[in-house]
Amino acid sequence: MRFLKIFALGMLLAFVFLIAWFYLLVLRGLPSVDELKCVRHTNLVTILAADGSPIAYIPPDGRIVIDGSKIPLVVKQAFIAAEDATFYQHPGIDMSRIFSALISDIRSASYVQGASTITQQVVRSYLLSRRKTITRKLKEAILALRIEKKLTKDEILNLYLNRIYLGSGAYGVEAASLRYFSKHCWDLDLPEASLIAGLAPAPSRYSPLKDFRSAKRRQWYVLTRMVQEGYISDTEAIDAYQSPLKITAIEKAGFTKYPYVSDYVKSLLSQRFGNDIFSKGALVNTTIVPRLQDAAIKAVRKGAIELEMRQGQYHGPVNNIDDMEKARLLAFQANQLAWRGLEPYHIYWAEVEKVSPLVVNLGKGLITLKKESYGWITPKGTWDPKDYLKPGDLIQVCYTGKGMIVSQEPVVQAALCAFDIKTSSMVAMVGGVDYSKNQFNRVMYAHRQSGSAIKPFIYSAAIDKGLTPATIIVDTPITYRDKEQDKTWRPKNYEERFYGPTTLRTGLVLSR
Repeated sequence: MRFLKIFALGMLLAFVFLIAWFYLLVLRGLPSVDELKCVRHTNLVTILAADGSPIAYIPPDGRIVIDGSKIPLVVKQAFIAAEDATFYQHPGIDMSRIFSALISDIRSASYVQGASTITQQVVRSYLLSRRKTITRKLKEAILALRIEKKLTKDEILNLYLNRIYLGSGAYGVEAASLRYFSKHCWDLDLPEASLIAGLAPAPSRYSPLKDFRSAKRRQWYVLTRMVQEGYISDTEAIDAYQSPLKITAIEKAGFTKYPYVSDYVKSLLSQRFGNDIFSKGALVNTTIVPRLQDAAIKAVRKGAIELEMRQGQYHGPVNNIDDMEKARLLAFQANQLAWRGLEPYHIYWAEVEKVSPLVVNLGKGLITLKKESYGWITPKGTWDPKDYLKPGDLIQVCYTGKGMIVSQEPVVQAALCAFDIKTSSMVAMVGGVDYSKNQFNRVMYAHRQSGSAIKPFIYSAAIDKGLTPATIIVDTPITYRDKEQDKTWRPKNYEERFYGPTTLRTGLVLSR
């Protein structure tokens, strides 16, 4: 009898201890779920071109929160089918899903299926950290149950879709839509919505910019789940999977189609208004003309590539890319070619299939390169692909508008800034050959001597002041003194010669 009393007392103490532990470590200090009712919509900074079309968005920390009514049904169905099929039935946690995930993980001896509901993911995103501890999981479950009592299912889903990280610096479906497709989420179609939904479990791993093949596998998973849930038909799923994805994103460029321009505008906004402007939102008008900006980008690429060709030095195949990465590059390129086609003076990856004649694969069909396509390579006229290339090599080619040529990433850099001389407004600005490889804006920050390129501007100023092409200037030595620094400067030409009386026209022709 005494033993039973001691045992009962021990059990009582253990129960009291368990309750105290549960209160101290789990219940005490739980955040309030009421704050989830007051999530504010994002005030977005939008940069506009001269014609009023958007050329860039600057979301604070990459997050864009919009009204849930703007998120289309196809996006909601895609996420529910892939992430939480019983979302509208469970009370916040799904015990059957937990057991199902456990069995799947045991069978595969790895983590293949998550057990968290959309409600639990909202808790992690808004209220708790992502630390994997028992107490955190218990807090997550309790808060999920509380959220379900405070908010409607649609409100919970909207919170989730506005906060989830979807790769490439984009938080929320609106941010992801602008980042990958340069369109608002309410304009997404089934192929695009299913791709974005597929990024949710591991956005860095499944990003189409990093591994297009993995992104497509995840897209197919989402589409098959949507079929199983009755949202779409088998035919719609197949058509969506086979449709090319119109991905406009530039790696490292953020939410913009003209990254050099948007970077500079962003720096001006920060200087003039402080960083608070990015959370307050604004419409920023620029004088950039998209048609001229596109032409400028092409001109910079064309100039750098043709300079490389004139020098005649070919570096050979690209050797620092393994077979897996090569397959990823060609898969993404095939998708882009399917909807964009060949773009003049764009560098493409190509896998060598044959060397005599030179046949390459761009990921979407084979192309035979004629002898003229590599005639620029030194020794010119005698360079033979079979002496330098072999099947399986990865090279680069360029479409000139007339045909395909063997090419390579230019070593030289270039920049272009164009003005409307009537209005003095900047209509185009390109800070480098390829922003994804080098983000330095040479137009604004490369403080280099202009050399003879400045002379036409000086001559133009002289004519504007009344001089004519026939005006005679005496070309003789002259010395300028800087009184503040007590230094002198004597301008001279490369030949270190002076020609005496010279007309303005002759001076410009001879670059005097």
